[in-house]
Amino acid sequence: MARVLLSYALTVLTLISHAGALNASGAGALERLLRQIPANAGGMVSLADLDAARRQMQPLIATALPDQRPLFPFTAVSAPDGFNAQSIHFFENGSKAELGFSVFDIRQMAGWGNPPKSPVIVTGVSGKAADIGAALTRRGFAEAQRGGNTIWHLQDDFEINLERRNTDPFTHQLGISQRFAIDGDTLFFARSWAMIETMLAHRNSLADDVDSAAILRAAYMLDGVGDPIEVLLFKGQGPRLDTAALLSDFAMTGTEGSFEDMLESIPGMDLPGLPPFTRYGLLAWQDGATLTGAIAIPYYSAETAGLARDRFNGLLPVVVSALAKKPFDELLPPERRFDLIDTGSRVVLVLAFRQVLEVKIPPRFTTFLWHPQRRLLEMVFRRELDMLIGASG
Repeated sequence: MARVLLSYALTVLTLISHAGALNASGAGALERLLRQIPANAGGMVSLADLDAARRQMQPLIATALPDQRPLFPFTAVSAPDGFNAQSIHFFENGSKAELGFSVFDIRQMAGWGNPPKSPVIVTGVSGKAADIGAALTRRGFAEAQRGGNTIWHLQDDFEINLERRNTDPFTHQLGISQRFAIDGDTLFFARSWAMIETMLAHRNSLADDVDSAAILRAAYMLDGVGDPIEVLLFKGQGPRLDTAALLSDFAMTGTEGSFEDMLESIPGMDLPGLPPFTRYGLLAWQDGATLTGAIAIPYYSAETAGLARDRFNGLLPVVVSALAKKPFDELLPPERRFDLIDTGSRVVLVLAFRQVLEVKIPPRFTTFLWHPQRRLLEMVFRRELDMLIGASG
């Protein structure tokens, strides 16, 4: 039986039984989507459950202006790089004329890699293959058969055509090549033949990676937050400091004293970092106006995960953001909890932050752009999260 080890104040550790059963009504959807992602997916892997977002935001969506209601789920998650969510309100009926289906009917979506090599998978197209094929054919897409699948394609791999830029939510600002394929309820999108064929081969998937699967399982096991609306997966643990960049700055400024002295003067660098890990995730949940974001790190044992929790808790009030010049303890939402979740294969350390928004009626879809998980994602891109969870030395 899977277990959840809960620790709120870090002074009491309580063992609570947890069956680890899937939540009702669409739960586990992101775990199923993980099985569609190739095992060698690189870069940040993004999985979003728009169905869960719609369901859990419904009381607020119902009070919004009618033309804004379909946009709410897309503002609650970070869409994959291969899908331009910012453009969807420019197309009538969710780009149904351009794609043969409305993007507002997408149930879940996933993406990975760096632009322009940013494939996308969406679910919610069951029974729409004929409409999709007809819409793409009208726009000049050719049709080909590969491995028993129909693929609609346009332009050579990564070819640029500025006349086609932003002609549907999957096009790039440079009008880069497109390939679409359908398998049951799932639409696959890529910009090269090699990638679309890899996606359709369904060989090894990211669900075979124990750490990735454990992070997704933990997202559904965390109590009191509902179904996750988004999971972002990152590979590896970087160093807590980019010493090469610091050494360059140190040489240019001509600071007195040794480089080691400068390192020792950085708050928190005398404290041990987190134990090593091979993958971590950023998680997001939403229940009406209550937003929860989290960092999730899988470990082999409860002992190691507990050590990571204690070190993490000690670093929060000490390590200072280089941008804000404040400890991260002051920058992140104050309502937070540490959990150790035993998924059966890993024990996942979860640090969750909760924030309740003051929402005016009617709400605007831009209200939910500021999510605790977005703050964590910014910390990733700015290399600030490494200061907290990176390896020492």
